[in-house]
Amino acid sequence: MENIKIAAIQMNSYADLSYNIKLAEDLIAKAADRGAKFVLLSEYFYWMGGSQSKRYAFAETFGHGSLQCQLSE
Repeated sequence: MENIKIAAIQMNSYADLSYNIKLAEDLIAKAADRGAKFVLLSEYFYWMGGSQSKRYAFAETFGHGSLQCQLSE
């Protein structure tokens, strides 16, 4: 059985979607540079603003969506 390095990323998210995504991309790249083949992000890494409904506006179906494609690259 092959060993696989996994990274769990916990970050402070804000009400700025672009900032949060850029931060996630940077942390994913750092994890990959250190050998991670699988990366986990916190459930609301992309948005932690005051509006609950705003968070769900960015939701994507697992395996589909522009944010998932962007981050998987």
